[in-house]
Amino acid sequence: MATVLIFGPTGRVGSAIARSIHKYGVGKVFLAMRDPAKEIPGLSKTYERISADLTDSESIRSAAQKSGAKRAFIYATRSTDGMRATIEALASGGVEFVVFLSSSTISEAGGDVRQIPKEAFIPWGHAQIEINLEEVFGQNFVRIRPGYFASNSLRWKTMIQAGRVKLVYPTATLDWIAPDDIGHVAAAALARGPLEGTVIGLYGPQTLSQQDAVAAIGSAIGKHIDIEEVTEDEGPEMYVKEMGYPAESLARTLIQSLKNRIEGDSTVEGYHEAVSNIKKYTEKEPMTFEAWTREHTDEFRE
Repeated sequence: MATVLIFGPTGRVGSAIARSIHKYGVGKVFLAMRDPAKEIPGLSKTYERISADLTDSESIRSAAQKSGAKRAFIYATRSTDGMRATIEALASGGVEFVVFLSSSTISEAGGDVRQIPKEAFIPWGHAQIEINLEEVFGQNFVRIRPGYFASNSLRWKTMIQAGRVKLVYPTATLDWIAPDDIGHVAAAALARGPLEGTVIGLYGPQTLSQQDAVAAIGSAIGKHIDIEEVTEDEGPEMYVKEMGYPAESLARTLIQSLKNRIEGDSTVEGYHEAVSNIKKYTEKEPMTFEAWTREHTDEFRE
């Protein structure tokens, strides 16, 4: 059975992979971390840890060689080369197969990674990584393209605690996929190795408007939460100051996406297949947003 190297085990998806991968049948599992001594909630200290940073190609090559890993999970990091140095370091370190946490925005932009314009920087950035993976690993990689993470709702946490959430386009709908579902699919893909077709689309099982998502959180924590609609022009500053987004340029991209999802059937082509992929690969029903909020009430209250 193959040895596996998991980058980002402190994140929601990476930790879900680590918690679930053994049931799919793998050999040794190594957690690749900047700080191997860091505590990871939900993971025992019995997991083998190794020092590595996805932005440091030498540390990646060393981690791959020391672990003897043949398979690896990676996620997108900021780079000027589409993570080319990272990907080449994995290959030269002995990794033969990669599972990459990509983005559904690529599929929503048409799916052709070489035709996405640079100004659409979220899908474009992920597309450059996919291109480099294909050039280095050929068909020996799987790109997982999930939709909107349920955990992004925690960016409303401070406003929820104050009892009033500001929303741009409150009726815009999103799929709210549970990070655990993404991690479980990624774990299955790592265990199985190269699959027929290298794209796995994933969406949450229900589309909810932003305002309905806020109501679901309020119901879960037993609190009435008011909605305050914010204009598109006011939105970028609010996203940075009150929701913690790193830049207004990113906020504007996200707001434009919301604008495209106002009312009506906002599900994209392939939505139902992407939802069914969760059960296909994990043999479990996908988690609804309401169920996810009930499992994470403490995080909204802290």
